[in-house]
Amino acid sequence: MPYYPHARSAGVGGFHVEWVVLVKVVPDVHQLRVDPGRRSVVRSGAPLFLNPLDQRALSVARELRGPGEGLSVLSMGPPDTEPLLRELFAHGVERVVLVTDPRLGGSDTLATARALAAAVARLGADLVLAGRASVDAETAQVPPELAELGGRTLLTGVRSLRRNGAMFTAVVEREERAETVEFPLPAVVSVTEKIAKPSKPATEATTVANRAVERWDLTALGLDPSIVGFGGSPTVVTGLKEERRRRAGHRIASGTAAERADAAVARLEPLLAAPRIRPAPPSPLPNELLPTREFLVLVSDEDGALAKEALASITQVRRSGEGGWPSAVLVANELVSEETRTALAAAGCVRVYASGHDDPPPDGPAVAEVVAAILDRRPEAAAMIFPATAWGREVAGRVAARRLAGLVGDAVDWNLRPDGVVVWEKPAFAGSALAEVVCRTRPALATVTAGSFGAPALWVDPVDSEMVPIPFRPLTPRVHRLDRVAESHPEYGALAEAEVVLVVGMGVGGPDGVVVVQRLAERLGAAVGGTRRVIDAGWLPVQRQLGLTGRSLAPELAVLVGVSGSPNHLVAWRRAKTLLAINSDPAAPALAAADVGVVGRWEEILPAVVERLIPWSKDRRRSPP
Repeated sequence: MPYYPHARSAGVGGFHVEWVVLVKVVPDVHQLRVDPGRRSVVRSGAPLFLNPLDQRALSVARELRGPGEGLSVLSMGPPDTEPLLRELFAHGVERVVLVTDPRLGGSDTLATARALAAAVARLGADLVLAGRASVDAETAQVPPELAELGGRTLLTGVRSLRRNGAMFTAVVEREERAETVEFPLPAVVSVTEKIAKPSKPATEATTVANRAVERWDLTALGLDPSIVGFGGSPTVVTGLKEERRRRAGHRIASGTAAERADAAVARLEPLLAAPRIRPAPPSPLPNELLPTREFLVLVSDEDGALAKEALASITQVRRSGEGGWPSAVLVANELVSEETRTALAAAGCVRVYASGHDDPPPDGPAVAEVVAAILDRRPEAAAMIFPATAWGREVAGRVAARRLAGLVGDAVDWNLRPDGVVVWEKPAFAGSALAEVVCRTRPALATVTAGSFGAPALWVDPVDSEMVPIPFRPLTPRVHRLDRVAESHPEYGALAEAEVVLVVGMGVGGPDGVVVVQRLAERLGAAVGGTRRVIDAGWLPVQRQLGLTGRSLAPELAVLVGVSGSPNHLVAWRRAKTLLAINSDPAAPALAAADVGVVGRWEEILPAVVERLIPWSKDRRRSPP
């Protein structure tokens, strides 16, 4: 029976729902400066605004709430965010609560979730809505941690939400599909850009100017200061450095479109012909497999199948040396097949913790419980790696909240210190800096962006992975799947295997521009991807997102078409062999970040470049390296 702390005869269908929307006030990350000496970010002068995805969540709450149902906004931050939050009273919000206390300074995602969970409980919330992520951090960790701390149903990446009495129906975006699900309250729901337009004022701001934002400190929440703030955060930033680009940034800005295309291809040809720098060979296994050097890697997806992209993390553990050795965590619907065992062994896996059950199939909470049970058995392990997918973030967030453990989001690398502590590297502040992060808890938890480490190795004589069965305790699912629709979109090419990728930015102007790029990609045998803004605008499907919160790729050639070049996007191209940017704005950062940058209208430059690259592309397809 669903739990309704405020069930009354009002609302919709006889059910009363208390709505709470989480709204974060964020700085313009593009105007932040990094102070490497102090390992901090200089925020002075950076304007503040309401997180755009949270504003969409507010629109949904306003549309769906019934008569007499309460609508509150909850935020956490310093007092100077209050003026922006006060504006939300004009949106029909009845209460605006700001959780603020100097002792909250330095809170990581878990400490933040703890404070918000206490505030949500005090508000008596049934349904908590939030944006999928905030534009300043984009970790998407707080909603799953909040749900786990509060024992609530969790839906992430929701692009459509409806209510039907005691139940709600949502369409959830996944990497290769969309699912329609039904779920009860209490719940936490994070929404995507597509779900609604940002909330707009319903009344004149002057009519609510006298409304007061409530301030709640730790005393009001009944929280022990030791579990929040810097001291109560299980992750700590130990280093911060500016991200430096290593490409030539040769600019071509004069001549006709044909002449600029000729010059660009002439610059690209020797780069494309040069041999690719290969990753370091995998290190041999240490003589002694120390438990403090074990890295566990979640290698199953939400269907219980082997997630092949996770195999690269297995290989990276072997490649990084320092005595580290990898184990796989596989929560499947059936016994581990010989094919799966062979693939894991070939990637360098030493041990496999396997668990599974047919009915009901493993879902997020059940997988999190299995992973937590494994970590209970291996408390000395160095780390646990999760995929930075929507599902992987959900499981990782639940595990972190359940174990009160440190979780690093979107890591791109790590190193293992002699004392067994893992130092993670992750892009920070829209990719303009690299943060070194350490977890104060063991094992250290992290999500890793797909494609960060390239292809897995193939051992000629692999170790026969040790199998360790783990009991699976089936949980009664709270989220019931009603429908599933594949959304692989093969017309845009296979991103993971593509040797050439055309990347669409907002500079192409709209969906018609995307069609032109797609047709040129077909001529070149290339795949098509896009920036986060392009995906959010609906010009390309979500599976095509490239960047910090999407995929990272390593093609022979990536062409940025009308891409401005935010650091968050450029993170995706660290391992690309060759990078070409085309942009009509001579100040676009992408031009300087690429090997070759061409200033000009993409409609004129790109077709000419494609014509000149077709012979090279055909040669590569006939004679792959």
